Amino acid sequence: MANYKNITATLDAIDNKLDIKGTANLILKETDWTQIPNNGLTDSCQALFTAYRSSIRDIRQSDSASPTWPDAPTEEWS
Repeated sequence: MANYKNITATLDAIDNKLDIKGTANLILKETDWTQIPNNGLTDSCQALFTAYRSSIRDIRQSDSASPTWPDAPTEEWS
């Protein structure tokens, strides 16, 4: 049976004083571990984090003043 829990970096926990690029960088830093081998996530969950991180990079590179932040995947442990 898989164990689900939310990732530690959520937009609610991020200081509102950070700019968009700073927020995106913080989210990417907090989710770096999801991309290393043998991280304990299922393959499908790791793929969700890969897509999530790609969306965050797109926001970081955009010029939008108020981007729509994607929901973070939940961890699914294998």
